[in-house]
Amino acid sequence: LLGAMAGVAWVVIRQPVYRAQAVVEIVGVNESFMGMNQLDPQAGNYSATPANIQTQTRILMSSGLLSRVAERVSLEMTPVSTASQDIFSKLRNRLGIGPDGPLELMKEGITGAARTTRARGIGASRLLELSCESISPDVAATFVNSLASEYISQTAQFRSSSSQKTSQWMESQIEEAKNRLEQAEKRIQAFVQQSGNAYVLDQTTLDESKLRQLQSELAASQADRITKQTRWELARNASADNLPDVLDDGRLKAFRGQLVDLQSERAALTITFTSEHPKVKQVDAQIREITNTLRREQATLVQRIKDEYEAAVRRERMLLDTYKGQSGVLSSQIGRSSEYATLRREAEMARMVYFNLLQQTNQASVVAALPTN
Repeated sequence: LLGAMAGVAWVVIRQPVYRAQAVVEIVGVNESFMGMNQLDPQAGNYSATPANIQTQTRILMSSGLLSRVAERVSLEMTPVSTASQDIFSKLRNRLGIGPDGPLELMKEGITGAARTTRARGIGASRLLELSCESISPDVAATFVNSLASEYISQTAQFRSSSSQKTSQWMESQIEEAKNRLEQAEKRIQAFVQQSGNAYVLDQTTLDESKLRQLQSELAASQADRITKQTRWELARNASADNLPDVLDDGRLKAFRGQLVDLQSERAALTITFTSEHPKVKQVDAQIREITNTLRREQATLVQRIKDEYEAAVRRERMLLDTYKGQSGVLSSQIGRSSEYATLRREAEMARMVYFNLLQQTNQASVVAALPTN
């Protein structure tokens, strides 16, 4: 009899909890389409690999995304009482147990849903299962659907923004390449008008071979500098949490995993203890330490991207200086014919860079206009 009474009391006091689930499919992007992998500095991060599945799982459980979803649900959802009218619910209402009114029910339901949100991969597939628990079934269903919708919108916006920034930056580079080409052609015309002859090199010397080699290396260095400058521009303007280098770093993944585990542990402790309890303080100290470590590591990765860009700029300048020096040596050796040939090579190099950038910009514009899903 005592056991039956205790069981009835437990059922009456305990608020019923409802679970909602949703499934999201990670669809990769065809990065070979129109040479997208050659234009997008973040190519390779859209495929549905196991590492990327784990990355997306952590993003779905991040506090920032869950906060936005909770705010969205609280703004869009209308408080409606969905409590069942069985005998236990009536007893709870008489005893004053549970939320007081639909608004309070919705607030507690949203808080519980955000705290119990989980995301996990389903076997060896591209599917992610999202789930949450709440004292309101409507809140649970709305929260998990809003989480999937917000995640899809965020991912599509990030991909589209990355493509548009790349396209806009390359358009500015086209103007510079076009000006260099026009100046090179003007120098050739001025030289021909001044000399009155058309110079053509019929023989290839050692200095000319070195000059052609430097020309190839300089063109490759300029392309490498453009790629690293694009990467640095994105790292400087975008949030460090969204950078591919940060998301793919193994040590940072481990730190983020520890941070999620500590946050879950703290949430479990705060159910029983206050924030002043030694165990809660100890977990808080660990959370602060890992958070600080994450920030330092992210700053180090961003600095590394900057250093690589600056090294590429220095290498380009050194190759350009060497190229100019080699051009002077060749000019002094073979006279005005060599001077004309040098001007021709400079014009050809500028033309090659210009048309290469023009082709890549056209492709980037098409890629930026494509809808992402």
